[in-house]
Amino acid sequence: MEGKTAGINWAQCQACEHVFTTHFWEKADLDKIFTELHDPKQGVGGLMDVQRVDAMRIVHKVAERVPPRAQWVDVGSGNGALVFTSSEYGYDSTGIDTRIEPVSGLNKLGYTAYQGNGVEWNYQGVDIVSLGDVLEHLAFPKEFLELLHKDGVKLVYISCPNMDTATWKATGLNDQNGYWNEKEHHHNFTRKRLYALLREVGFEPYWYDTSLKYMSNMEVYAYRT
Repeated sequence: MEGKTAGINWAQCQACEHVFTTHFWEKADLDKIFTELHDPKQGVGGLMDVQRVDAMRIVHKVAERVPPRAQWVDVGSGNGALVFTSSEYGYDSTGIDTRIEPVSGLNKLGYTAYQGNGVEWNYQGVDIVSLGDVLEHLAFPKEFLELLHKDGVKLVYISCPNMDTATWKATGLNDQNGYWNEKEHHHNFTRKRLYALLREVGFEPYWYDTSLKYMSNMEVYAYRT
């Protein structure tokens, strides 16, 4: 598969069927893209109790493998729900986000958060890394997952769009699937491809779930092997 939508070139690997863009943003371009919030869901403050309940579901599933008091880093912390909810359950949680607004929002509430993209972070000593709608933004997601495994991370949680859902297919029929026009995204995964990628770098998926946060979203939990 190869196509071009809104100036974005998409291609597909014939061997593994992975779908990706043929371009990657330079750092200066990324800095411009990430200067402002593009969605109210990326900021801290609104509907926090609703977000807390949704994050609780994730914390419960993580706790089946790694109990509280563990080190948790939430990359792309956005509205901060995973940071403040996992902290409530007793995890030592830190947020990382490229945008300053979510970081300052968490800091004002007394939580630990830093501005950055997370790719250059040192994850040694970190038990859990959550990547909520992050992996599809990275130019080289496999290299990042390999870093997490090398640094000894025990568990990863990933949410991202799933190309195999009914909503993805239905919106594609009438050309209403906005993911093909998403300038921040470099990858589109299926469940099969994401599982294969995790296994390639040494993580074994143990739970699949759905999410209402964004259209066609999937959630995958995987532990270090």
